[in-house]
Amino acid sequence: MTTTYRLLRQTSRTSRFAVVTVEVEPSRGPEVKVTAAVTAAHRREADLGARWALRSLPAAAKVTVTDVLTTEVDTLTGDVHEATARAVWQALGIEHPTPYVGFGDPRMVASWLEDMAGRRLEAVTEARHWYGG
Repeated sequence: MTTTYRLLRQTSRTSRFAVVTVEVEPSRGPEVKVTAAVTAAHRREADLGARWALRSLPAAAKVTVTDVLTTEVDTLTGDVHEATARAVWQALGIEHPTPYVGFGDPRMVASWLEDMAGRRLEAVTEARHWYGG
């Protein structure tokens, strides 16, 4: 099945735009192929987005990302990832409640940090302090 998902959001602070077309078919194991002519960063986001969507499926599928449309101004880091994951779910008729999937994927965060800092992320320590009011 072929489907296109359009991520089109405008807020008072930012715009989010990505249009992704995928072909999804049954497979023996999860497979992802990106044939769209895109930048390396968008190729990585499309691959990771498809893998994110496939991880929650009961049956394996093969996903081919055939087209990705972005803009320099309105497409932010994570937009292609989200549009790809949602295109896969849309093709399979799955409603996914998560409003934004991009930075919930540790591989997506690590990939983004590697691009930004030029180094590989090894580990993260999180500390939270709660102040009563």
